[in-house]
Amino acid sequence: MYSTLDEPSDRDKQAVLTAYIRNDDLEGALSWVRKTPGMNRRRVYARLLSLFVRRIDVDSAMALDTAMREEGIALTEDHFTQLIKLYAKRRDIEMAERVVRQMIKESVKPSTETWSALMNAATNANDWRKVVRIYQHISKKYVINTKIVNTLLKAYVMLGSPFEDVLSVIKAMLGMGIRADEVTFALAMQSACDMGRLDTAVYFLEECERWYKNRLIDKPNVVHYTLLIAAMLRVGHMSDAKFWYGKMKEEGVQPDSVTYGVIIASYLSRGGDDNVKIAKLTLSNLLGQDILDARANWMEKSKSKQQTLSNVLKPFIQNYGKRFTPQLAQETFEYMTEVGISVNIENLTMLMDGYRRVGNHAVVNDIWGNMIRIASSTKLAKNGLCLPLSIYIDSLTAQGRLDDLHEAFKIVRENGYGFDAHNWNHLAVGLNRLGDYYLAFSVVERILTVCESKSRRGTYTATYDDEPLDLIEEPTTNETIETEDIPQPNRASIRRSNIAGKRQDEEKRIVNENTQIEPDSREKNLLRYIEDIESEGGNHMNWFAHHRTLKALSWTLQLYKTIEGEKDRMY
Repeated sequence: MYSTLDEPSDRDKQAVLTAYIRNDDLEGALSWVRKTPGMNRRRVYARLLSLFVRRIDVDSAMALDTAMREEGIALTEDHFTQLIKLYAKRRDIEMAERVVRQMIKESVKPSTETWSALMNAATNANDWRKVVRIYQHISKKYVINTKIVNTLLKAYVMLGSPFEDVLSVIKAMLGMGIRADEVTFALAMQSACDMGRLDTAVYFLEECERWYKNRLIDKPNVVHYTLLIAAMLRVGHMSDAKFWYGKMKEEGVQPDSVTYGVIIASYLSRGGDDNVKIAKLTLSNLLGQDILDARANWMEKSKSKQQTLSNVLKPFIQNYGKRFTPQLAQETFEYMTEVGISVNIENLTMLMDGYRRVGNHAVVNDIWGNMIRIASSTKLAKNGLCLPLSIYIDSLTAQGRLDDLHEAFKIVRENGYGFDAHNWNHLAVGLNRLGDYYLAFSVVERILTVCESKSRRGTYTATYDDEPLDLIEEPTTNETIETEDIPQPNRASIRRSNIAGKRQDEEKRIVNENTQIEPDSREKNLLRYIEDIESEGGNHMNWFAHHRTLKALSWTLQLYKTIEGEKDRMY
């Protein structure tokens, strides 16, 4: 009865492959390719590469790249752009730049999409200088579009720039005739949430819904709702968070692993046996769904199964560490390893913090050694060791290991990573406690000097305004030295305070809180505020000496004066 049916076309075969890829089924996709002859190889490879990028699978992506070259398949602009997106997910700006260089070398012209992907890689790597350079390059040679402005907005948000500045960039974007999309709204919501402006975040979500109903943008997705729910849970607005969770379900938006992760973290942070039981029951129900189904609905298709599991398990490591039960954190960590979740700096940092809190410094030392091995073999973001270094400094101080304080900084620098203001403040306190008072005061002087120099000069635009982007040349030694001291991004896995950004936001806020999204045609320079970011905004980016640091050194200075006074009276 099937004899009259036509042979499946390449389009039909590709559709089956697409179904496997959308389901994140790598084995199924590869099996289909192996047993289905006559498929267009370029399309096959393009679809497989998109899957590898989503899964952040560098080895498979590189193997595919090699196979295409061996088969003589010409590599397109989209192929190189996908590779850049892959390295952006890994926060590896150097490899992303290397891909662009190779692309140019092979006479493949980069597109706006390519430069946008590279700019995103610089943003993820916290390399703000390169973000500005790439944006300036794009603005001179290409037409600015929504995706490019969104990437710039992402840099503002990650740096903890005041919400008023983020809103001004959006208004300028609209004034330039560039339409906002659902990503723009999500970034605006994220900035508002970071600054504690929950009513403003709600306004943007409702505005996003209105734009969707007018068919201007896509429907608000799980990211929008999760941002709002997480912010409400963080400040204890449980009933509001519950309302928006119900609203999300009513709109047919499936909560994902990030959503459930923030809910679990909220229960754990409240403490008490009942809340911990609810958190464990929630996790158990989620894992039970995974057993019943090949892949549970809460597991995002755009991420590997291990990534989604990590999102709901990490809160337990962090909570157990904070509650002085590192052995339970260790058990969770080992379970994550058993289910295939790779050992990474973020999870090790939470585990190390737990052992530091209970004074088990031997384990802290072991974990730090493991981190250095990972950091030396895997390219992390420039600030990838900032938070663990601060924790390790505190542990070394408690152990009285003065020489190792210097060695820790040396190792971090030798591996190409930078330091933030927290690191220098913690070092000053540690040196002061261990008796190296002269160096402690020298470190504070350094912090204040960096603060003064960064606020006096336009840190970014003054350096790169008229400088062309040259990806062929490697960065100079001087540039490497300049970027050793780096701002801490606001969007940290383990959040640090954002008091400075909130203060600046309060100072700029007008009485009536004009948050309406209205085009502002007067402002054309979207980089207007970025030169103020280090001196004004966010997460201790102005390099001030912390109150704790000044208090400790003030006590030391007072003690010194008392001792000197006693000596004068004696003689």
